Amino acid sequence: MRSVKRYLRRQLAELRLAPRRRALTQDVSRALGSTVRLVRTGARGHDSVYYAVSRSARLGVLRVVNPYLRRGNPGSGMPFVSLEPRLRLEHEWNAYTKLSPKGLSPRPLWQGRDAILCAYLSAPRFSQLLEKDPGRVWDLAAAAAKSLHAMHQAGVVHMDTCFANVLGDGQPQASWIDFEYGPSPGISFDTACAYDYLRLVESSLKFLTPPQRTAPEQWLGALAPFVEDGVRAADLAPLRPAVGRLLADGPLVVSLAGIFPSLGG
Repeated sequence: MRSVKRYLRRQLAELRLAPRRRALTQDVSRALGSTVRLVRTGARGHDSVYYAVSRSARLGVLRVVNPYLRRGNPGSGMPFVSLEPRLRLEHEWNAYTKLSPKGLSPRPLWQGRDAILCAYLSAPRFSQLLEKDPGRVWDLAAAAAKSLHAMHQAGVVHMDTCFANVLGDGQPQASWIDFEYGPSPGISFDTACAYDYLRLVESSLKFLTPPQRTAPEQWLGALAPFVEDGVRAADLAPLRPAVGRLLADGPLVVSLAGIFPSLGG
């Protein structure tokens, strides 16, 4: 019943946004130099997201602040915060501006007062690849960790590094999307980087088969080459409320303590 109510609330919010969506269709068409229609994609997150489609080709992805959507906030004590709408758009735009030249994100194309447009990437989400072939979890985890290291080198953290937010086929580069969250006040950059890696590990749990769950040392091989010394030594205490499922997996914690010594403390 709760999911039905959530769906209906989302549909109503989309209906109420229709006048603004029509105006944005014209703005996006001008920005892309082609007449487009906006096709809704996704049904979660803080904003309304659409493909900008010309004929049958997807040219871009538009994120729009929808004031009619209810937005939940992370629980208290979490290492990440839900940014205010304008800050959220600016945060994602800045992340794409820094990362897209390195092939780590889509390319930003256009900014409006309540929307941003980025280029469409025709690559699957890692979560989609794993749903088809769970056996790829380790090579995709390594590809994601490699791209996270490059992201951190560019001075950017993500704070929601689940497999659904990374695109590619594992070769040669992975690209990140949906920069909706920022670090909580008082969280250092190194601690935020550590959370990016641990969040990635935690998001793998639903994809791991029983034999894979008994071989958590595989994560050492996937992460260890990319986690820098400062991140290994970061204070992980602020992260514990957000990685409860991971901490409940004893063998996995033991293995990850080889990378993050304080994790087992």
